[in-house]
Amino acid sequence: MKYKKICLLCVFLFLPVVLWGCGSPEEKMEPEESVVTQEAPSAMETDSIQAESNIEEGNSEPIIAIQDFDTFAAQEGSEEINLVVWNESAGTQEILEPYNSGDEVYKMQGGDRFAVNTQCGSIFLRAIRIENNIVPDNWLAEDGTVIEKYVELPLGQVEAHDGIGGIRIIMLLRNKDNDEETHLAYLVSK
Repeated sequence: MKYKKICLLCVFLFLPVVLWGCGSPEEKMEPEESVVTQEAPSAMETDSIQAESNIEEGNSEPIIAIQDFDTFAAQEGSEEINLVVWNESAGTQEILEPYNSGDEVYKMQGGDRFAVNTQCGSIFLRAIRIENNIVPDNWLAEDGTVIEKYVELPLGQVEAHDGIGGIRIIMLLRNKDNDEETHLAYLVSK
C-alpha cells in the first residue's frame, strides 16, 4: 500500500510539471528565416550618414577644456615666456609665436584678451613695449623679483601704425642665472 501511495503522489506531482513544461503544440513554432531587404540610400541620406560618421569620429578625439583667463595667462609649467590670446565668447585660447618676416599675423577679434606670463624657470619678463609705449612694470618688485604671474596687455586700446600692418609688441627677457637678455617681437593686426 505504501508503494501505491508513493506512485500516486509521484504521478500527481510530476504530471502537472510535464504538462506545463511541454506546452501546447500551437505555442511551439519553428524559427522562421527572416529576410531583410534594404534599399540603397539616396544621395541625401548618404551625405547624412557620412556627416554622422564624421561627427562620431570627431567625438573620439579628446576635448580640451577652455581654461579660465587667469590660469591660461599664467602659463604655469611652461618652459617659455609666451604672449597668449584668450577669448571666452569665441571659445579660443592660443599661444602666439614671435613674428618673423612673412609670417601670418594674428587678427584681433572682439573679446580678445592678451597676456604675457612673467616667469618660467630662471627666465623672467623684464620689460614690455607696445608700439612706442613702455608698459609699466608693476609685475616686478623694486628688487627685480617677479610678484605677478602674468601681465594683461591692453591691445584693444592701442592704435596700429600705418605701414607695418599691425601693433608691434616687444618683450625683454632676462635670465637670472647669467643676466643674459633676449628680445622677442610680435605683430598683431586689428
